[in-house]
Amino acid sequence: MNKLTVVVNENGQLICYTSLKEAFCTENTLLMAYLDGEFSLSEILDLLAVPLIYASVNSVFDFTDVKALFEKEMPNNFALLVKRIGYANSLEALLDNNLYKAEDVSRLGLINQIYTEEEFQAQVKRLSNLSLSAIELALSLAERMPHLATAQAEVLERYAFALRFTHPNQKEGMQAFLEKRPPKFSNFN
Repeated sequence: MNKLTVVVNENGQLICYTSLKEAFCTENTLLMAYLDGEFSLSEILDLLAVPLIYASVNSVFDFTDVKALFEKEMPNNFALLVKRIGYANSLEALLDNNLYKAEDVSRLGLINQIYTEEEFQAQVKRLSNLSLSAIELALSLAERMPHLATAQAEVLERYAFALRFTHPNQKEGMQAFLEKRPPKFSNFN
């Protein structure tokens, strides 16, 4: 049986959904997904809008329905597959027409990491301690960086650091440290 957990940032809180339709219905930022079970190519292509994808060691990724999927029409998210794992890996995966284990797709770069469900929940908890703006900025930077020259990337990194450094929670943390008291962080982004 397939088990899917999609984590969405909803008004500054991380909310878990168990179906893609529910997660996509919200106007909020998709952050991460956890896959446990067997997933078809069409399901995988739908998931590629999620930046961080984790899977259990038992997960299987079915690329055997490639012909049927492409006979209908070119899938919309095919470009996301190419962007995520590259042209050569995409072509190889589609032509092999195989079932892939989690470790195989991890090597390809289709998923970020192989986790147990407990490790995934710990990762969600770590992410939930970050502010929404930090998460969205990190996702935006990761998306832009491969397309920038080194000088442009350094300027963008300095800008991102300056933005994070001016956040009121950062100032409160520094002030609390200097005054040797517990910080009083705000919950806004």
